[in-house]
Amino acid sequence: MKILPLPLIFAVSLWAADFWQSKPYTEWTDKEIQKILSNSPWSKEVVVSLSGGGGGSGKGSRKGGGGGGGGDTGFDGPATGSGGGNAGPSSRANVNEVGGGTPGGGTPGMTLVVSWRTALPLRQAIAKQKFGAEAGTSPEAKKVIEEPQKHYVIVVAGLPARMGRGGAEMKEALLKNTSLSIKGKEPIVPEDLQSSGTAAIFMFPKTVAIDLDDKEVEFSTKLGQTMVKAKFKLKDMVFNGKLDL
Repeated sequence: MKILPLPLIFAVSLWAADFWQSKPYTEWTDKEIQKILSNSPWSKEVVVSLSGGGGGSGKGSRKGGGGGGGGDTGFDGPATGSGGGNAGPSSRANVNEVGGGTPGGGTPGMTLVVSWRTALPLRQAIAKQKFGAEAGTSPEAKKVIEEPQKHYVIVVAGLPARMGRGGAEMKEALLKNTSLSIKGKEPIVPEDLQSSGTAAIFMFPKTVAIDLDDKEVEFSTKLGQTMVKAKFKLKDMVFNGKLDL
C-alpha cells in the first residue's frame, strides 16, 4: 500500500476542509458568506408551495408591500439581535424538505432559508458582511460575535413582506405550531417570536440541552396551511471542536 507523505496529506486535508474551518472569518469572501448564510450545516434552503389562502405570488411577493389585512397575514414585533436584521439571502432552490406539496404544476413556490443565527459561524459571517474589512477590529462587530446567546435563535428568511404585518393572533398561532424535534426527547417550543422585514425570528430556550448524541434536530413551523421543515445533522455543526448552535 502506497503511503502519502505527511506534507501532502496535510495539503489534501486543508483542500478538503470547508472554508469556515480552514480560514478565519475576516478572510471570507462575499460568495462564502452567501453560502454559509443560506446553504451550510447551519442554514438550509427550503422550497414550499403556496397553497390555500393568502394569495401569495411566489418569490416576487418578498418585495412590495401591497395588500392589506387577512386573518393569516403575519405578525408584528421589533427585530432582535443575533443577526435578525440581516436575514441573509434565499436565492437558490436547493430543496431540503417541503410540506404541503412541492412547487410545480402551476403552483406558486417560494424559497425560504432556515438558519441557526446563534451559531458562531453565522454571527461571524454577519459581522463580516456588515463591517467588511473592519470586521476584525470594529467594537460593533465584536459585539455581534461575542455577545452571550441566551436562546437558540432560528430565523426563517425570505417570507412575503406581508408576513411582517399582522397581529397577536397570528403570532400566537405560529408559536403554537413551531418546534425543534429530537428523537427520544420532548419537542422544544419557542419562547418568543419577532419579525424583521421578511424574516421570522424564533427564540428557543437553551435550558433544553442539545448534544452530538442527539444526531439530528428538525425545525418545523406552519405558515397558514403550509408546513416548513428543515433537518440539521449535528455532527456537521461542529465548529472549533465543539457543537455550535
